[in-house]
Amino acid sequence: MNTKQLPYLVTIAETGNLSAAAQKLGISQPALSKFLAELEREYGVELFFREKRQMYPTEAGKVIVDAARQILDVHERTHSSITAIGHKHKQIIRVGVTPHRGAQVIAMIYPHLLKQFPDVEILTMEGYAQQQLDLLYAGEIDFALVTAFCEHKGLRMLPFYDEEIVLSVPVFHRMARFGSRYVEKAERIGLAEFRDSPFVNMGEGSTLGGITKLAIARAGFEAMEVFRSDNILVVAEMIKTGAGVGLIPRHYARPCEEVVYFRLSEPLFFTLCMKMKEDYVLTKAERYLMYLKVRMYDVRNINDWKLMRWTDELRSIMLEFEPDYDLERRPR
Repeated sequence: MNTKQLPYLVTIAETGNLSAAAQKLGISQPALSKFLAELEREYGVELFFREKRQMYPTEAGKVIVDAARQILDVHERTHSSITAIGHKHKQIIRVGVTPHRGAQVIAMIYPHLLKQFPDVEILTMEGYAQQQLDLLYAGEIDFALVTAFCEHKGLRMLPFYDEEIVLSVPVFHRMARFGSRYVEKAERIGLAEFRDSPFVNMGEGSTLGGITKLAIARAGFEAMEVFRSDNILVVAEMIKTGAGVGLIPRHYARPCEEVVYFRLSEPLFFTLCMKMKEDYVLTKAERYLMYLKVRMYDVRNINDWKLMRWTDELRSIMLEFEPDYDLERRPR
């Protein structure tokens, strides 16, 4: 008898019936009867006796069934222990990401993270800025890759870089002749010049939505909002269709035929950052994730390297994994 057959004995004892035991085990009744007959022949004793169509273990049967149960119990505990050891060092990183750039960052760097930390698993939760803050406060994520323009109580911020907010204007707008298809060549202008224009805005639950509301208030007028969305891609496309003007991050201000851009005379920025609870300590795998973000994603997407926020913490993270990393390099 091998260990795979131990459940046969236990199941016969539990069901008291060969037919029921065979059905429960998923084998044929003749096969189970043959197993029991051969085992009784091997031991030279009867292991079960029948009474009113019910099978009961004999004294010898009780001994061997009890032994089978103990062996199976040891086997189960051994398997559980080995499984626990296999998962003991598995680290799950719960990351909050924005639906576009945040998700793009994780998709780009995750394969490289796994090469260095194969036992790490990333679980992402998508949402805009306010949703990510709510998840952090609730303890449902470890940190969030978000945009921010202010501090939040109980949270600390690891900034990566500042990004300028620019004004996108349809080409047929009366002010379009002063704008440029290329942000780096765009003129600076006061937002009040567009007080009579319809606006396409991000939702107030987003960082950009909050910045837009503040900027318009500072410019001294109340905007005529014709469209609002939490999706920055939708906002950018609506401006292209001529629905109105709108503030967008420089990252999305790509040259095209439908719009021109202005930079504001009172520049607006938000910060691309990681937010976490004040007492949260980054693991080595999480620090490596931050290193990869800068090394692989930010370098490719930042227009002006001077906007990098080289805090002591970020410098330390970069140099931990690449001691010769040039913090003054320029993206090309």
